[in-house]
Amino acid sequence: MALTGQSLFRYGVEVTTSNNALDFKKVSGGTEVQATLRSGYYSLTGLMDEVARAMNAADPAHVYGYTINRNVNGGLECRVTITTNGTFLSLLFVVHVIT
Repeated sequence: MALTGQSLFRYGVEVTTSNNALDFKKVSGGTEVQATLRSGYYSLTGLMDEVARAMNAADPAHVYGYTINRNVNGGLECRVTITTNGTFLSLLFVVHVIT
């Protein structure tokens, strides 16, 4: 499937109180940690700055960062990699179904 328009993730996303939690595990089988993003409207780079800030605040024992590759698939998609100096990282996603 090809992208036919600008991705909101690449060009802007709004973080509100309903989508500001990022749950992750820093140890395999360990407890969940929750990073809380500040509300606002973010570009991709701004969003990843905020994700790294929130993860570092939630888990000060590790250092979190990111890289963005904007040239994947001829520039039509951006790949984001979250980095850590820890040995394990699992992002926990929940899909909400509206009925």
